[in-house]
Amino acid sequence: MNGLYPTSGDPSSAEGRFGAPCEAAARRTSPTDDAAPTPPAAASGSEAIPVPHPFPKRRSLLDHLTPLMSQPETEWQVIADETSTASDVFWRYGAVLAAIGPVADLVKRLLFERFEPSHEPIAIAVLNAALAYGLFGLLGSLVLSFATFGLPRAFGSKPHFSTAMKVSVYGQTPMYLAGAVLVAPPSSPSFMWVLGLTTLCALCSNILVVRAGSRILMDVPTSKSLLFAVLLAVTNVAIVIVGAILMLPVLVMETTG
Repeated sequence: MNGLYPTSGDPSSAEGRFGAPCEAAARRTSPTDDAAPTPPAAASGSEAIPVPHPFPKRRSLLDHLTPLMSQPETEWQVIADETSTASDVFWRYGAVLAAIGPVADLVKRLLFERFEPSHEPIAIAVLNAALAYGLFGLLGSLVLSFATFGLPRAFGSKPHFSTAMKVSVYGQTPMYLAGAVLVAPPSSPSFMWVLGLTTLCALCSNILVVRAGSRILMDVPTSKSLLFAVLLAVTNVAIVIVGAILMLPVLVMETTG
């Protein structure tokens, strides 16, 4: 029996009968082993099964707002990869930001103007003026989008209308934000100075943002992108002036109401 079984081990054990290799094999086949099983190697010539990616998170308003002001070059690249339609850009971004000016003006009137019960017609006129202000702002944004669509053809570029809408609406972000200054009371002696300085800074920032967007989204040559942005800013100022003239009847009705 000593020739069959080692004297140092139990004859009933696997180690005693067959030695350490059997114990190692038992460990590999043990169901209680904590080691993760090794996945089988892929067959030669077989294609790897693609891992499904989660749906991309839909970007919100603020996801574009801050980067466009701080790092427009990088953000325009992100916007170029999006599949947003012209209506999405106009209503989900442009319409919201275009309401900043009218809402700020309405809040200013509600805070700094006292309306007595006998002044109900004046209060209604103020509300109508805010609504008219907002509608003219949306109309001006739409007209500027058509100008952005047609103007690049003079620079050798023929963009799609949805691309022109992105450059027009996203590019006007500084001007939209400048409308918040209307919440300041006009009776303040420095109001006109603050309004003028804010508008000038927003216009210059607007030119820089549009310049970057025209190069990245509409393939306007780099040497002509600044001229394109300046012409679009002049068009924007002209639209604002025409809108102010058209708003005069509404303002007259408000003061005489």
